[in-house]
Formats: sequence, structure tokens, C-alpha cells
Amino acid sequence: MGYIVPFPTDIEYHYNKKEERAMFNIPSILPSRFIKSLYGVDEHTPQQINPELRNPKRTVDAVFKFINPWHIKTPPGYSCLFITPSNHVLPFDLITGVVDTDEHPLNINFPFYWTADPFSTKVMRAGDPMAMIFPFKRESWKMSVGVLKEDEEQLEKDRVKWFKTLSDNYKKHFWSKKSYK
Repeated sequence: MGYIVPFPTDIEYHYNKKEERAMFNIPSILPSRFIKSLYGVDEHTPQQINPELRNPKRTVDAVFKFINPWHIKTPPGYSCLFITPSNHVLPFDLITGVVDTDEHPLNINFPFYWTADPFSTKVMRAGDPMAMIFPFKRESWKMSVGVLKEDEEQLEKDRVKWFKTLSDNYKKHFWSKKSYK
């Protein structure tokens, strides 16, 4: 479910001991000021992120942002949830956020924390997952919470029927295939 935004180019992380700061390098095929505006990594100022949002697993005390060269546009009434790609072991953690992508006129960059060993060099390769996107229709709705009042005997019979095998219970009994294009 959702979409992966890949890295458009290789990005290498390393810690510069002389300058005592994290560095992100990209292949130098174009002048650096031109590349920085299209690809790569920039740093947020500390005032842009509330202290309560600072990831406790960060290994570098800074908030960075991946520069995203692609414009993300959805139909009217749709927004997107942006998260760290799931089911991947990554050296960073995105700050999760929702953007009204039907209205937002600019490219959306992805703020993140570095969570890997700060003194080891890492390379995120072109094509590797940078962000995961879940588009959704904005709708007002009201949630209710209550106690399920079913016949306990029937519920126990259903549990036995649904979970009498060791694997794929959810897939066999509840899941429905979806198509996202």
C-alpha cells in the first residue's frame, strides 16, 4: 500500500571530525549550488522543529531534510501521509507528516534524523527508498468506541475456525487484494 519515493542520486553520509559535523555528499556532476537546490540534503534550523518532536534515537543532534526533486500532486480533496519507508533497515528516520498535496504548490522535502552510527560512512544509493507516501481522501467522520457484545460461544467457535492453521490466517480470512496505480 502506498508509494515509495526513491533517492534520485547517490548520497554519502560521513562525519567530518575536523569540522565536527555530519556531511552529506552527492556525485559532483554539476556545480554544487545547482545540485544542492535539486538533490541532496540540507539542514533545518533548530527553530523549525519543536523539541518535543526530536527523535530520541537520533545519533546526530540536528534535523536534516532530503531535497525531493519531484512534485507530488493529488486530485482535489486528497492529502498525503509521508513516513519512513516500512520494512527497510535505514540509517535515518523521517519526521512523519501530512501535506494537502492537492493545494501545495512546491516540492515537498522530507525532514529526518540520522539514527545510524554517526562515525560510520553510509551510502544511500539512487533508487533506494527515501520516503513512503500514503494518499488519502480528506473526509470528516466521527469515531465511536464501545464494547463488542456478541455471543461469546459463537465468538469462540469463529476464533477456532479462523485460527486453526499456523500461517496466513489474516490473508485467508480477512484480507482483500487492492490495486494502486
